[in-house]
Amino acid sequence: MQPGIDKDTFKQIFRDHWPAFMAANPSIYGTGYHDEVVQKMLDCGDPEKMGFAQYRCTFCGEIHRVAFSCKSSFCLSCAKVYSDH
Repeated sequence: MQPGIDKDTFKQIFRDHWPAFMAANPSIYGTGYHDEVVQKMLDCGDPEKMGFAQYRCTFCGEIHRVAFSCKSSFCLSCAKVYSDH
């Protein structure tokens, strides 16, 4: 495992501190845009919030769910795809 911050820790920091940070900086972050981007990042990969695709193996019948991503450049998981391209 690489040292540093992982995506779950990053998300937890935003869950814990985003409302207070936004309230302390209303002139910059008081619009709905930033709140929407942060919420998309927090919900990324959660099948209950972002939806999912369900696949069934035609050989064994096993069902596999794949959660949709937010595709935001702010999200650590999704932004990696953008930077790789």
